[in-house]
Amino acid sequence: MAYKVIDISKYNIVSNYASLATAVDGAIIRSGYRSYKLGKLTEDPLFKTHIEGCVKNNIPVGIYFFTTAVNIEEAKQEAEFAVGLIKNYKLSFPIFVDTEMSNNNHNGRSDSLNKVVRTSCIVAFCERIKQLGYEAGIYASDSWFVSQLEFDRVKGYNLWVASYSKAPVRVSNYTGWQFSSSQSAPGVNGRVDISYWYVEIGKKAPEQKVNPYKKPTGLLRKGSKGEGVKWLQYELNKYGYALKVDGDFGNLTLNAVRQFQAKHNLARDGVVGPKTMGVLISIVSVAAPVYGFGVGGGLDTIDELPEDLQTFEFEPDTVFEIEDWIDMYRYPISIIPAYKVSGECVIVDTAIKFGKVQISSTDGLQHGWIKLEDLKAL
Repeated sequence: MAYKVIDISKYNIVSNYASLATAVDGAIIRSGYRSYKLGKLTEDPLFKTHIEGCVKNNIPVGIYFFTTAVNIEEAKQEAEFAVGLIKNYKLSFPIFVDTEMSNNNHNGRSDSLNKVVRTSCIVAFCERIKQLGYEAGIYASDSWFVSQLEFDRVKGYNLWVASYSKAPVRVSNYTGWQFSSSQSAPGVNGRVDISYWYVEIGKKAPEQKVNPYKKPTGLLRKGSKGEGVKWLQYELNKYGYALKVDGDFGNLTLNAVRQFQAKHNLARDGVVGPKTMGVLISIVSVAAPVYGFGVGGGLDTIDELPEDLQTFEFEPDTVFEIEDWIDMYRYPISIIPAYKVSGECVIVDTAIKFGKVQISSTDGLQHGWIKLEDLKAL
């Protein structure tokens, strides 16, 4: 199940919190920020108004803090400042640090940090939050997580990812997906950000398993041995390959590597270098297993299904609902508008997305996505 969560700050005027409560499952409020020029810690002018309005109307709340920290000490200060603002409130979400460019000119005090320093600041914020007794999380865009942060160092925290064109494709195991910044909500003036939340609100997210083996620094190929191969086998097993983690790059590991490379448009050479390693640790793994297939479920393309399922016919009394192929990207888990299809259909794309397959009626008048489990049941 996906929950609908709004995020608000001084830029959002809420005229009726009671009305808002009828439309959302939670609200994450900007508690404050560090100014992008002078570095001053500042409470969001509408923070207290927003959090008290939500609490009074039984809207579960969380907070985020906009960071411009340039060193570890500043990051810790930000965490302490954020916690100081919510001592009198019960949070139903982790405390998130918001990391992004400070303005459109990209001339803020932290905008030019390199990936290593920025990541160290983010980790310092999160660890200080945990020391103070709260869950920690990170908000950033899908691309920012891998272009501006060392993803291996942050992937164990609660991740809240912004991606407006389609579901995040670079980030694994995210807790929330901010899918739009231009939605409307009752009781809120103007447009607002909306996210889907994949963990029951008020419940702690399952702890992410971190690879216990050291990531290799060189190439791996058949015949390689040691801890680097164990790291590779551990990562491949997240995608359903069921390898023995023995540190021996034999034929089974080679076949798994080649299959993985083929499925993700990599050179199918069986050699594991920076590109293959990067894809291994950066692919989304939350939405896809919803129906037990797709990334994380061991089946990524329709080519692996029996041939008799690749062209099929729906009987008039057993029609299935299919989802519009544009809306499917925006709403991979929640219930969305769907329509019925019957008669002869064909699979028009071999890729499995979110456990669903793209189909079309042979007359071309109906097309969309169907659950793979429905297809296999025919």
